[in-house]
Amino acid sequence: MGERIELGQIERVALRTVWPHEANDFTPWLTKNIDLNENLPFEIDRDSIEREAAAGGFSVDIVGDSTTDRSEPGKVVIENQLEGTDHDHLGKLLTYLAAYQADKVIWIAGKARPEHAKAVQWLNDNANIDAYLFQVEAIKIDKSRPAPMFTQIVGPSELSQRAKAARQADSVRGKRMVHYWRLLLPSVEKACRPLGVWQNRSIPTDNWIAASKSGAAHTSWSIVIKKEESSVHLNVDGPSAEGNQLFVREFGGRLPSDLSLEKDLKSGRRSAKLTRSFQGGWASEETVQSQIAQELADFMAELVKATSDVVSDLPSYPVSDGNADIS
Repeated sequence: MGERIELGQIERVALRTVWPHEANDFTPWLTKNIDLNENLPFEIDRDSIEREAAAGGFSVDIVGDSTTDRSEPGKVVIENQLEGTDHDHLGKLLTYLAAYQADKVIWIAGKARPEHAKAVQWLNDNANIDAYLFQVEAIKIDKSRPAPMFTQIVGPSELSQRAKAARQADSVRGKRMVHYWRLLLPSVEKACRPLGVWQNRSIPTDNWIAASKSGAAHTSWSIVIKKEESSVHLNVDGPSAEGNQLFVREFGGRLPSDLSLEKDLKSGRRSAKLTRSFQGGWASEETVQSQIAQELADFMAELVKATSDVVSDLPSYPVSDGNADIS
């Protein structure tokens, strides 16, 4: 038989016997022993740590700078309590996050209630922050001294991290698109003002915008902006795919050749279009964007004028399936 192995008995110790006072005992101890978990994907710069730092009329338990190998330093706030999680501390947590514009938050409590664990997970899934919830216990083995034990209850998952990265990328993309639209649309409006279209257009939230003119036989003009490319389109979107393609072919044969439009007649798509692309988009340098804005605006004005001149001379819009012709 193998040798008998004797194991010690783990005993949980009341937290208040180790740290009698939360602010006077636990927070100072935590400040000096900030390594909660070796698996945290960031470190807290010890020299940056402030205790009881002001946050408006409140004071955050601990605030410091977080660093990783992959990103710039950010702020981390730590709220701790020796009792179970409660709404009061959750509210403080959100207040401190906003006050310090922190991108990481750690909540430490003697007991993590399920509803508060769900709230912290919601922050990970829906806000651009990394939120952690730890449960702290004090244990000893036989007659040993008490030792702290931190258990991570909630933290950012791989899925929430991917979703967060996508949201951040969309946010950057959206801001750059808006900036480009603010350069582009005034030029288009100015160039097309004599033609009565593209006036007083609001900044779009997407990467395209369209305009039309009455009596233009299902015809509209649109601008699409991409990362490195901008394009102008002459669209025909009537009720018949066949009619749209025939009408676009008629346009292509009657518009001035110097407009250099390419036919876009994709199978399976009802609408048909003529298009012209420009090298430069929402991710380009501003000098490039300014140049493209003027070139695109001038081209749009030529296209609108040519379209308006030609459309009245085109044959009736052909409609299949027994529908009446639309002029």
